[in-house]
Amino acid sequence: MRVIVGISGASGAIYGLRLLERLRNHASNTEIHLIMTRSGEKTLFLETGKLAADVRKLADFWYANEDISCRLASGSFHLGHLRNMTLLAEMGAIIAPPVPGFYHHPQTVMDIVDHSIDRVLDLLGLPDSGVQRWDGGAK
Repeated sequence: MRVIVGISGASGAIYGLRLLERLRNHASNTEIHLIMTRSGEKTLFLETGKLAADVRKLADFWYANEDISCRLASGSFHLGHLRNMTLLAEMGAIIAPPVPGFYHHPQTVMDIVDHSIDRVLDLLGLPDSGVQRWDGGAK
C-alpha cells in the first residue's frame, strides 16, 4: 500500500507527524511518501519542535515541494489522476487532455500542439475560423 502524507503551513502539523510515526508500525506492507512545503517545515518546528530532516526519516520517500519531476507528479501514480478528473468533470469542468490526432498529417510539433489547442477552443465555444477542419477523409 502506498500512503502519501502532505504537511502544509496550516496549523496542525502534529497530525502529519503522528500519522508518519504510526505508519512506521506498518512499514513492512506500507510505502510512505512525504511532501512538506517550506511553510509546513516552519509550522512543524513551531508547533512540535521537530526539524524537517527528522520527520523525513519517517518516510520511505520524500520530495521537495518544488520537485516537479518527483514520482508523485508522474502518471505512474495514475488512478488518483483519473478519480480527480472524474470528480472535476462531475462538477462541470471540461477535461481536455492533449491527445494528438494524426489524421490531419501534422508536419511540426507546433502543428500537433495547435491541433489540441483548437479542440480546447472549440470546447470553450471559441472556435477559430482560420482552423482547417477535417472532413472525415471525404473525397
